[in-house]
Amino acid sequence: NELRGDVSFKGNTFSKNRNGEVSIRDGYVEGMSILIEGNTVSEGGGDNWFGEITVNSINPGAEIVIQNNTIENRGTAINVYDYNNNEPKILNNKIKGSRQEGTGINVTAKAKPIIQNNTIENKRDGIRVEYNDANGDGSSTITGNVIKGNSGYGIRVENYAKPVISLNDIEDNDGYAVDN
Repeated sequence: NELRGDVSFKGNTFSKNRNGEVSIRDGYVEGMSILIEGNTVSEGGGDNWFGEITVNSINPGAEIVIQNNTIENRGTAINVYDYNNNEPKILNNKIKGSRQEGTGINVTAKAKPIIQNNTIENKRDGIRVEYNDANGDGSSTITGNVIKGNSGYGIRVENYAKPVISLNDIEDNDGYAVDN
């Protein structure tokens, strides 16, 4: 909380804890670097809407990379909430649930994510992107993901988000493949 420098969070294992595991928020340095990589989060907790891995309210120009993490049987897995048009990269994560728990990847406010090569299965919902500035860019990329077996939607696009959605494998979800 209230970060004033770069953060690297790598190679940790969390199991059977009650609340979200990694929460990075309120970064005050423009252009800071945040790397969350190679962590494993499993079991325990409830439907934590804030996310097992959360990045929230980081200053403009931040390099945010969330990659190669495994999150199993938890609530919302990855949550990015950003008002500064940062472009978080969410890459190669494996997210698995029990069809009742949260969203695999949730990105809201004014973030413009690159969501690529993730596997999201057996969650309530797959990927949700929301951009809430009518006058902003709202662009994002959702490419090469496997989104399957969820009890809700595969990908949901809300408000002014303008993602390019391509080359994803979206199958066997109970809701819409893509809900706009």
